[in-house]
Amino acid sequence: MTIKDLGTNMDRQWRNDLNDNFRELSRYTDTATSALNKANTADQKANSALQQSTSAEQNANSAKLLSQNAKQQSQAAETKADFTQSQLDKVTGASTIDPAVSQMKIDTAGVTHNSPDARLRSDYNKLNTGLHEKTELNDFTNRAPRQFFTPKISIEKIGNPFGLKTQIILGDSISHGANAVDITNASYVGILRKMLNYEYDTDNFGFVSCVDKFTTPGGDQFNTHAIISNTGWTYNGASTSIAINGADYRAITDGSEIVYELPTLTSNFAINYRRYNGGGVFEVYMNDVLVHTQDTNSGSTSDTFYNITNTLTMQDNGFGKTRIKIKKISGGEVSISGVYYFNNRSDFQLFNFSQSGRAIHHLTQGIIDVACRCNSLIFALGHNDMHLTGADKQKTIDNLNYLIQQANLRKTKLIILDFAWNRGNAGYEYVTQELQRVHKEVPNSIYINFAQNVLMTEETTTATSLIDDYAFLNDGSHPAPKGHKIIAETIAKALGLSASSKNMAERTDKIWKPFALLNGWENGSKNKQYISAWRENGNEIQIRLYVKKPTDDAQYALPICKLPQKANISYSERIGFWELPTGSSVPKPFWLLLVYGTNTDLKLIKNTIDNVPSQSIIAIQFSYIPI
Repeated sequence: MTIKDLGTNMDRQWRNDLNDNFRELSRYTDTATSALNKANTADQKANSALQQSTSAEQNANSAKLLSQNAKQQSQAAETKADFTQSQLDKVTGASTIDPAVSQMKIDTAGVTHNSPDARLRSDYNKLNTGLHEKTELNDFTNRAPRQFFTPKISIEKIGNPFGLKTQIILGDSISHGANAVDITNASYVGILRKMLNYEYDTDNFGFVSCVDKFTTPGGDQFNTHAIISNTGWTYNGASTSIAINGADYRAITDGSEIVYELPTLTSNFAINYRRYNGGGVFEVYMNDVLVHTQDTNSGSTSDTFYNITNTLTMQDNGFGKTRIKIKKISGGEVSISGVYYFNNRSDFQLFNFSQSGRAIHHLTQGIIDVACRCNSLIFALGHNDMHLTGADKQKTIDNLNYLIQQANLRKTKLIILDFAWNRGNAGYEYVTQELQRVHKEVPNSIYINFAQNVLMTEETTTATSLIDDYAFLNDGSHPAPKGHKIIAETIAKALGLSASSKNMAERTDKIWKPFALLNGWENGSKNKQYISAWRENGNEIQIRLYVKKPTDDAQYALPICKLPQKANISYSERIGFWELPTGSSVPKPFWLLLVYGTNTDLKLIKNTIDNVPSQSIIAIQFSYIPI
């Protein structure tokens, strides 16, 4: 059989499979629609039954089960849509299916979407919105009172100093990620970020402090980016009054450079800097290429610490990472406090303005004012204020009074997290009493006492009990990994978020995690959208590869990711596809060997069936591995 014959047969088979998938999608849609109708009927019955107390609970539970079933059917339809789109991608150019593809782009309302996948996602979102409303009605017993906070509010409001849709966190080392080790994924803020991204259907990362790591009794805590070199920049910590996140790096000498390295997680970034009279000029380099010059001189008495540069494009270095260099070149002192990482600047972002060692009395009225001008503020300070006396204690009280004033003036959605673990300790009791006062004086605020929440009792306890008996803390101040998980899930339930468990947050995280390529493998593009990466999607792991082959035909292992253990069973599968070598119009057969071993390493091993020129581009995307 010739290559052409083989291609024709494969094309025919793809079309048949595609038609089968369309029919199956139709069945999923019909099933989901039917389930929604059942949910609506059940909801009407539940409303009627509310007048009859003996049957109300039974009807509500029935409606809940129907809603959950319908949602599962909808999610199954979305999964099938993803697989169908991948097939459509493979058969691009097959003229016999073009009319069918065009028809699939048009929904029942006559609206034409960019692709069949986009149409199906739109149908799914409309259906899921109705189901979510039914589920909320019948699932209220598992949630904190939702009248305090409605997630789908317009989180952008007039007077927002950032002009963006934001949720701000003001916190100390606990919110910075103490004892999480992997701040990006295991801290309560990292988990909450994924939950909020799911709620607002976005894949932005948000603000990351200029500090790349800090040390606690549990060891070094690593941030999303790492400082790989620093010449001439001086760090200023939690008590600084000119950084909204309580930390900045400052440079006076021209030529001072600081270099950050991180995985290529987003398509864009921006730098947060101070702008004041006499401020200097700095340059921004992406992988040693100059991309931006910023003057921080206000030329007036204006002095602001929440300025953001223009949107700058992230470029991969070819191996799954990015380097950002900031260089002071002229003028007065330059201050930078962190980096914003995002894909779409106008979409929702979480700004974690927390810093190890920060306390309420470190805040200024300017910082409180900016925080309250955003729509929603998680106030997580107080742990470091417990034993204050004199002027510092009075400053704590004064700042809380100003927080009350500004939150009420700006109608800020305020969520207060009480991390005073040791009930019965005079210092902790003082902090708790003050935070409870803020809660009482700011209508519709949310207050969560975590020591009480963990123990579910009013009895006095100590941090030792939370360490030894509950594994909530690692030391007297900082949560263990289990503690971070509990904190994130508790906040999510209090806010009424759709994803209220760590497991669901991880399995719905839309951010693609790039591979750190080794052994001769290199990304075929520097564009973040076309680099090799993976992500979890429900009960699957999605993998995409856009790589240049190594320079010879030997086998090379390409580390992919860590997977949950599968009873120590090893297996391997061949994944076949066509490759178009550089400078050739003749496709070559190619396959990769998927190997899963007992150490939970998943690898792709290159093998050539025919002699394919090196440095040609491999481009595949698949959802393959159930988890």
